[in-house]
Amino acid sequence: MITTVNRLQAFLYINLGEQMPEPILDEEGDIDVQADNEMLERWFFAREDYARIEESILERFIIRTEQLLSDIEAMPEGSASEDYMVHFYDAAKDTFNQDKSMIRTYFSWLYLLLLRERSGPRWGDFVIAYGQQNFVDMLRERIQRL
Repeated sequence: MITTVNRLQAFLYINLGEQMPEPILDEEGDIDVQADNEMLERWFFAREDYARIEESILERFIIRTEQLLSDIEAMPEGSASEDYMVHFYDAAKDTFNQDKSMIRTYFSWLYLLLLRERSGPRWGDFVIAYGQQNFVDMLRERIQRL
């Protein structure tokens, strides 16, 4: 599990981490050290550090997502989009200790794993369009290949 957590952490950092800003140059084209250092300090403290996401959250994400996939597999074929979405929302809330403000973060991580994008379609509709077992197999394979 630790290796998967570390790989997920690196994956999120690569896909969500911010590029360091370009240096500030003076009139001669040299780095303005003082202005550049001040800008870097502001940038450093203002950004989100995706490399420091708590390992316990990443571990819960993996465990809870696997449970989500098992729940989806157990659902009858032809389930409604809303029925799938109940399971997605439950997984998101469980991952972040019932913090509903983090639901988007959970969904964003799933989008990155599955689609390499930060956002995407509604999950229930996607499961229906892609196929229940195809969705489960593809997401499991992506988690294994982190």
